[in-house]
Amino acid sequence: MNKKTGNSVYAVYDWMVKDKRIKGVTRAVFAVIYDETVNGTGWYKGTLRDCAGLIGSTQVGVGRALKKLLSYGLIEKKEVEVINVKCCHYRSIALVDKNN
Repeated sequence: MNKKTGNSVYAVYDWMVKDKRIKGVTRAVFAVIYDETVNGTGWYKGTLRDCAGLIGSTQVGVGRALKKLLSYGLIEKKEVEVINVKCCHYRSIALVDKNN
């Protein structure tokens, strides 16, 4: 199922619903991160605000979803510093080779 919000589209696959049993905002956040992992740069580098706008949620909701996904072991987090600002990047580890 493709979700369209504004000018952006992200895909929610059947296995995300059936196998992972994640719902609502958590599922949408995972779908965005998964799409960037397999079809983009390998890491989702957007802000909480970017993700919230993309899926039609709040920054607080996205933050909670990220914590859940990390605790479920579905995503990994990398902290980087860009011009003295700490940024967090995320990627799906559901289908990612951990050697990369």
